[in-house]
Amino acid sequence: LWNRILQRFQNCSTLLQSMQVDFRATVAMFLSLEDFMDQMRDRFEEVGRAAKNIMLDVAQAYSAEGTRIRQPKHRADDSSTLHVILTGSEKFWVESFLTIINQVHTSLQQRRVAYQQLSDNFAFLWTIADNNATQLRIDVEHIISRYPKDLDANCIDEFLHFLDFLSYLNVERSAQAIMRYMRQNDLVELTFPNVAVALRIFLTLPVMVCEAEHSFLKMALIKNHLRSTLMQDKPNALAILSIESDVTRALNFESIIDTFTTRKKKMLSIYN
Repeated sequence: LWNRILQRFQNCSTLLQSMQVDFRATVAMFLSLEDFMDQMRDRFEEVGRAAKNIMLDVAQAYSAEGTRIRQPKHRADDSSTLHVILTGSEKFWVESFLTIINQVHTSLQQRRVAYQQLSDNFAFLWTIADNNATQLRIDVEHIISRYPKDLDANCIDEFLHFLDFLSYLNVERSAQAIMRYMRQNDLVELTFPNVAVALRIFLTLPVMVCEAEHSFLKMALIKNHLRSTLMQDKPNALAILSIESDVTRALNFESIIDTFTTRKKKMLSIYN
């Protein structure tokens, strides 16, 4: 059971840690995992047979089947409620199998609701160019109520103006493409500052808040190798670079080295 569950979770976790994943895909992934757990409820016999085939050297009967069933004593004032007596298989199904399924399903649901709320807050930005003015006004009022410190309370007209502005542009209608266009054209970003802020908040919200590899494990490896030569801040930075190795490999270190060299030259000229 756990092998089948963890295989699905591992594959989904790999996708969710990708930089390209968005909230819509995250919510869909959690919903699909919830459906998967619901389907597992009806696969008890299938899972049991698979477990017995793998563990041939383990007893093939449930431990409860070898114990004597205790009959409860009845008193004269007892109610007529019948006591349910479960077989070994039924006992394992109720007390272990279903307990695992229900707990995992509940945990998935709790996390999915949190992502669903964020996705709903910014849903209109996915298709902002296709919204009508009435619905856009409602969506903007909602996002202002969620982020009152970041967005101007009177920016509804700005979003409506931006909607008209998009209708005359020949650009891709995705949130990423619109933000890219605004960054490339400073005047557009200055004209619609609240739209730019909303897009930046939306596109920079992290989908995952944890890593598959514990940071302290990386820190231990780096410290053991370099503990006599580096202060604490540098191992921290190296640990982050190691954990986020896919991002590190994508960086252009030539420009970083050139910037560092230029700054060093300026410092040397000042002291000389």
